Amino acid sequence: MPLPERLLLIGASTRAAAWSALRAGVRPISIDLFADEDLRAVADVIPCPNFPHDILQAARTVPADIPWLYTGAIENQPRLIGRLSSTRLLAGISAESVRGVRNPQRLSEVVASGDLNHIRTPALWGGESPPPTDSRWMVRSRRSAAGRGIALWDGSPRTERVQREPHFFQQRVAGWPISALCLATSDGACVLGWSQQWIGETAWGAAEYQYCGSLAPIAMRGEVAREGETLATALTTQFGLRGLFGCDFLDDGRTVWLTEVNPRYTASVETFELASGHSLLMPHLAATLGLAIEHPLPMATATKSLCIGKAILYAPHDLHAPTLPLTTFDPTHNDLPRAADIPIPGSLIPNGAPVCTVFAKGTTATECETKLRSTVDRWMTFLRQSPEAPR
Repeated sequence: MPLPERLLLIGASTRAAAWSALRAGVRPISIDLFADEDLRAVADVIPCPNFPHDILQAARTVPADIPWLYTGAIENQPRLIGRLSSTRLLAGISAESVRGVRNPQRLSEVVASGDLNHIRTPALWGGESPPPTDSRWMVRSRRSAAGRGIALWDGSPRTERVQREPHFFQQRVAGWPISALCLATSDGACVLGWSQQWIGETAWGAAEYQYCGSLAPIAMRGEVAREGETLATALTTQFGLRGLFGCDFLDDGRTVWLTEVNPRYTASVETFELASGHSLLMPHLAATLGLAIEHPLPMATATKSLCIGKAILYAPHDLHAPTLPLTTFDPTHNDLPRAADIPIPGSLIPNGAPVCTVFAKGTTATECETKLRSTVDRWMTFLRQSPEAPR
């Protein structure tokens, strides 16, 4: 199959995937919750404010011969994935595979059966009644995404909200959040790189456990890196994965605890792309659509490239979106944007909702993080000084 001229992207935020498509020479069409200004500048956008309920209706306006790819939160909709995939070619992981790999019990069984000494999954509560509220357990919605629907099981009102959804209880473990970006093909699987994750940064306006950024690539100690390859292969074999997917961990310095698998194009992909100068959409499409390319594009490593960091900023109060600098994306260049996911000026952004994404680069992870935090401080000061929108 030749490289498709156009690709339908569906997700809460598809801007990063749209930029990736442009790097690969593919024209993006996006069904998107936010429909931000910089997405509108590079893609044909079909806004979907009633997300995800109106996705099927929106997709009917796009020719059926255009393949589709999903990004964040759609992994929680396997029925939707199945229905869309019955009418157009899916450049991604199938509904059946999503159901399997997002099942915490099956995931734990696969990890436990592997030859892994340094990678574990947290214990799952198997009792008929909830576990004790002794701060040793987390309650997680089975529809969680970007940290939504995750809470410490302590009997607080927030845990009660999560408990109203389909949920499970997972052992609370300590550690630094990291992620492995993996590629599954018909020949096996590999880890393309490791990234640092930021979760619940209150100075960035994020809520507790909320995803708010990534930094890549980072070096991973050898024994974990080797077992990461083994894990990626086991997940691919057991669940029939194809294309890009992410594995989220908590690293306590001895053990890395696998907390979930994101079977899709993940938020950290663009940090690897900006570090390497290549679109990872090409090997993804090769794996999912059977494109005739000889091998995946070269990846950045922690010793041979810049580190790229991104931070998602959340509204410190209800505000009307200010006029922010709009990056004009040029796929022939690899310049680092000042900001992305730019909201339409004047649009209402509720307290705690995402406002935009900012970036930084450095020759080391430490330098990159220092620059990124300085950039975030300036932007958040600006946002805090923005007038509060009337309720």
